[in-house]
Amino acid sequence: MQISVKYDDVYNALETLRGIRLRGSIQGPPLSKLPLREIVEKGLGHAVLGSEEYRGSRIVGVRITDNLYLICHFGTEEPDDFCVALEAENAWGRVVEAADKLSRLMKESYTLTLSAIIHALQGIISSEEEEIEEISDPDQVIEELLTWLPEYVAVTE
Repeated sequence: MQISVKYDDVYNALETLRGIRLRGSIQGPPLSKLPLREIVEKGLGHAVLGSEEYRGSRIVGVRITDNLYLICHFGTEEPDDFCVALEAENAWGRVVEAADKLSRLMKESYTLTLSAIIHALQGIISSEEEEIEEISDPDQVIEELLTWLPEYVAVTE
């Protein structure tokens, strides 16, 4: 099964990410011994806005302040734990909206696309090539996103 989506449609789906400032990431297992999941679920549980689980992944959105959010990815079967800190009004809602639009476009699971977007944002933050402090154009996300989408998804011109 091959799914083809137009680049312009992916660009438009990610438009809600424009203006989000990338403030950094926090690593948990396997890259760090920091018990990130416990910190988020027990220490910040009162501030959790949403949680999604799908095929070995759990994604949690946490509101720290009015404009500062942590979006965390936890591997439920294999350790793959990290959080990205995003600063913008309703950053969690904007990421969720982009994932929803992308999942409808690709006819793929919402949580799979949400996970791909979170991995892409983490990839942008940790990239050594260039430091991106704010998403000023969805193109900045698309290249990294393609790495995290399933192989059967093709983005075409």
